[in-house]
Amino acid sequence: MEITLISALSLSLTLGLFKLCQHWQRRFKWLNPVIFTSLLIMIAILLFNVINLEDYQQGTRVAYLLLEWVVILFAVPLYNVIQQGKRHFLKLAVICLMLTGLSTVIGTIIYYLLGLSEALQQSLAGKSITTPLALVVTAELDGVLALSAFSVTIAGLTGSLSWPWLVNLLKIENNKVIGVAVGSSSHAMGTASLLRASDTALSYSASALVLCGAFSVLIIPWLTPKLLLLLY
Repeated sequence: MEITLISALSLSLTLGLFKLCQHWQRRFKWLNPVIFTSLLIMIAILLFNVINLEDYQQGTRVAYLLLEWVVILFAVPLYNVIQQGKRHFLKLAVICLMLTGLSTVIGTIIYYLLGLSEALQQSLAGKSITTPLALVVTAELDGVLALSAFSVTIAGLTGSLSWPWLVNLLKIENNKVIGVAVGSSSHAMGTASLLRASDTALSYSASALVLCGAFSVLIIPWLTPKLLLLLY
């Protein structure tokens, strides 16, 4: 009974805040409901202690299970990219493979220079991929799942809020480049923030999300322990 009440409270909090953010978006066009719902939930949990973090995660487990199925839908934009030509798809796959490897190496080195422990690094290794896949990677590395989920949220929020500013700063006009950059670094949250950008950027972001996620599940659990062994 208690678990049912917690689930109802957690889901009601999430959906209620999301609908509120959708309402605010009608007035403030720049407001992204996904991003600000996540921010409000973090404030409600961390600052006002509306609900315990572990209870919230347990209560929203149903949503996480549904999320695993939703991730499969990102294969549709990837299929559309494949339809443009095998050579085109292979270029995208190679780019995503390189991005995955480089981000793993650079991220591990930065964490080491910042003095983070091995356990903390193992929990942050999958921060740039979507939550279900990040949890798989973290479990393989024996990291902390709750910390991994939190880092994924932070990466998504950071990427979603910063990419418009960075694109303007660097004067990037190629929507394919924008899509790959956002999808490979800030997963589903970043991809959702491209809904108002362009269909091309959205399609390439979703494709990069899928490819980088698949490569990360294969590469990070294999590469991270070797890097940590070298550094420590």
